[in-house]
Amino acid sequence: MIFKIKGGRNNKVFLFRKKKRKIIIKEYKSKYSTKYNRFLTEKIFLEFLQKKKIYNVPKIIFSNEKNQVNYFSYIEGKQIKNVKKKTPFNLFEFFEKN
Repeated sequence: MIFKIKGGRNNKVFLFRKKKRKIIIKEYKSKYSTKYNRFLTEKIFLEFLQKKKIYNVPKIIFSNEKNQVNYFSYIEGKQIKNVKKKTPFNLFEFFEKN
């Protein structure tokens, strides 16, 4: 079964679930004409984290550059609803520790 995950502003995100397996499917579509490629940026960043041995992020299962779609491993957690001023600093601390 495929479920659309609400809340995405620039992308469409879906959860694919079959028995106990879950996969995130992310379709990168922008209404705005921009040179910023969200698909490629996220893919490169996640590959960089893997090389740095930071494994508590989604793994790329499959990428389709032509259709601007990435398939990711699913990680249990809560959606961030409110970004507070200290949130970016917590992120920097996280990367320093890992």
